[in-house]
Amino acid sequence: MTDNASNNLPEIILTRPKEGARKFHALIQETLPEAKVIISPLITIDFLPKSIDFTKFDTFIFTSINGVQAIENQRIPHGTLCFAVGAKTAHAAGKIGFKALYSDGNSEDLISIILSHPRRGKFLHIRGKYTRGDVSRKLSEHGLPCEEIVAYHQKSQALTHEAQSSMKGGKPLIFPLFSPRTAQLLMENILPMERCHIIAMSENISEAFKKTGCGKITTSKSPSAKSMLEEVIKIYNMISHLERLSGQK
Repeated sequence: MTDNASNNLPEIILTRPKEGARKFHALIQETLPEAKVIISPLITIDFLPKSIDFTKFDTFIFTSINGVQAIENQRIPHGTLCFAVGAKTAHAAGKIGFKALYSDGNSEDLISIILSHPRRGKFLHIRGKYTRGDVSRKLSEHGLPCEEIVAYHQKSQALTHEAQSSMKGGKPLIFPLFSPRTAQLLMENILPMERCHIIAMSENISEAFKKTGCGKITTSKSPSAKSMLEEVIKIYNMISHLERLSGQK
């Protein structure tokens, strides 16, 4: 391999909130220890004060692990039922005493599961300032009274200098994107995108990038960290192979 080929191996930039980025970085390192990974969160999570009596609700809804973390110190009866998006969110809810049922898809899939479940009573959706799916309204329209509380704020922040330098440096870059909000914030950065490969967790994220001039867009087969990791590994190896071939010319 020439030095040029080695210098042009792809870099992976993680833009999700810091804790999630660190965990995904660890997963990448297990399979791609040679890969350079830059953690550059575009969102920081700020938990908000909560003035609500949680004991008056029968069932809770979490569409993000941040919602679970936002109320982990509240007094909620052990074994209270909750519905969650994703196995990791459900696992986090289980660790603080909830009996968790979950959907592997998005909020629309979760709504379908809730509507098919015999559980009734008062529902509470713990959400962030920015959310999609309008869970509370849709459940209420189907006869399930559901309130919501904004328990955390996803504040935006700029890419790190290291991430900006990589984007301007001409190397192939891989961006695994886990939320439409992060995708929108990335698009607001006026930086070269021609050599960027977006790996989107959902079609909503993919659609947002189709008019940006971004080099390549891949959508994860399912909205899970496991599926996202599989795509990152596949794309990293593919780009590395092409760069090596290019360096041999």
